[in-house]
Formats: sequence, C-alpha cells, structure tokens
Amino acid sequence: MTNVQRDDLVVHRDTRLRQWSIALAVLGPVLAVVAFCILVGFSLDSSFGDPANAFEYLHVWVLAIVLGGLVPMAGAVVLAVLCVVRRSQSFAGALVGGAAGLLLTALLAPALFANRIPDAQEYRAALDRTTAAERQDPDSMRDELEQVHADAVATLPEPPPSGSAPEPGSESSDDMRWLRGDICDLSVGYDGADWSSVDLESYEVDDVQDALDAIREDAEAHGRSVEVETDDDTGGVSRLVVSTRSGDLFVDVESPVPPPGHEASTLELDAVTHCVVD
Repeated sequence: MTNVQRDDLVVHRDTRLRQWSIALAVLGPVLAVVAFCILVGFSLDSSFGDPANAFEYLHVWVLAIVLGGLVPMAGAVVLAVLCVVRRSQSFAGALVGGAAGLLLTALLAPALFANRIPDAQEYRAALDRTTAAERQDPDSMRDELEQVHADAVATLPEPPPSGSAPEPGSESSDDMRWLRGDICDLSVGYDGADWSSVDLESYEVDDVQDALDAIREDAEAHGRSVEVETDDDTGGVSRLVVSTRSGDLFVDVESPVPPPGHEASTLELDAVTHCVVD
C-alpha cells in the first residue's frame, strides 16, 4: 500500500469517526430528553388516568435510565476507544453524549435504588399476602358470573328482548358485556380492579315475589349464598344478592306504580366481580 493510499484510508476513517461523533453529540442529549419526557408523561397518566403500581413505575424508571443514560454512555465509551486506537481527535461527541447520559443517570439512579426498587419489593410482598379470591383470573370470574346470571334468567317466565349497543370500553363475551369498574381496594391496601356487567335488559314479571323466590331457590340449589335486602319504608324485598367466590349478582326490584291488586314489577340484574390484583 502506497503512502497516498494509506493517507486516503486515514482520512476516510477520520471522516467516519467525525460523523459518528456528530451523531452521538446530537443523539445523546435527544435520548436524555426523550427518557425524561417518558417519565413525565407516565407520571401524569398515572395521576390523572389509571394509577400505576410500583412494578410499572420500576419498569418505566429502568427504561428511562437505559434509554437516556446507559445507551449514550455506552456509545461514548465505544467512540472514545476508537478515537484512541485510531489517534483521532473526533472525541467531542463522546464527551457530549456521555455527559448527557451520565447526567440523566445521576439524576434518576438515586431514586431508583432509594424508592422504586424498595417500593416494588414491598408491593410484591403485599401481593403475596392478598387473599386467594383477590388473585383470581378476571376471565374466569366473569365466566362464573355469566353462568349465575344465566341460571337466574332461566327461572323467569319469559326471555328478555335483544340487547342494546355496548358502551365504549366494554369487553364482550358470548352472553354478557363487561366494563372495567372503578379502582377498588385490596385487603393489603393497594389498588385492584373489578368488572361490572353492562347493557343488561330489564325483566318484566307478573308476580315479583314469585320471581324472587324462584331466583333464590335456584341459587341455593346451586350452593350459592343469597342475601335478601328489604325496603325501609314498605318492608318489601328490594334486592337479592347472590354471592359467589367470583363476585355478586344483584337482583334489584324496580317498582312502578301497578294497578290495584296487580303485583307486576321490573327486575334488573347486574353482576360485579370481586376486587382482584390487576
């Protein structure tokens, strides 16, 4: 290889290192800003939307440190080594990118070890103390309550009319539609989730007491617990609550003013799962 060819190769290598240096000088601060924005956006979403648990906070914190801190620093180390090996002066990008990554890591790492990791460990220990009912699978819970609902409807004299359109955000199955309910409290003090049935029809019955008795007897025949709630003013039955390991079926009595001597009324059936680890 001639001296001219060798000089051309050195110039070509220096040009490539200079390009990498410029790219790292730009990319390092950009990744740090992106990581910071991810943390801010996640925190705002957790505050004003669905609250995040300690595991989710830990995962996002680690992602931010890796993306905005470790990746630029790793790139800076590689570029610095190449500059030393090839005796290049194009190490400015290593300084800028590495400094941006180091700054972000220095800002986030203390909170990671002081708060996020201990919080996640405490959360895991708390979840281990939850009851078996709070660790159920939501799909299985909904399936069981759909069967409880179907058994109750089967005792009524006539089938309901066709269902209405689902609400936005509801989860559908073959028989019922479910909507994730409000955040609920687990026994260990952390937030869980429950699901409520939506878009169920009302049921017109000629004799409300006979209908309630039929639902109660069928539930007890299936080994389910039934609680009867009465109206404080009239003393009549206002609600049946069929309880299962998965949740409750509420049978509410809606009483429009009937003609004299007529016992017709409307029953509304709603199901709600128990609060579970989400």
